[in-house]
Amino acid sequence: MGRLDGKVIILTAAAQGIGQAAALAFVREGAKVIATDINVSKLQELEKYPGIQTLCRWSSSCYILT
Repeated sequence: MGRLDGKVIILTAAAQGIGQAAALAFVREGAKVIATDINVSKLQELEKYPGIQTLCRWSSSCYILT
């Protein structure tokens, strides 16, 4: 069991760098991560990790924020 089991994290600027590292760390600790970023192609790469969902306005393959 992780320290963040049952928690949901909404993380902005999650596609690369510190944001991506934070998203992966939160998932390792048991959280569900909803990741957002303006870089859609990099953001979509995060979808391969279980526990991470992506959210954006600019792509039909992401969950759509309305």
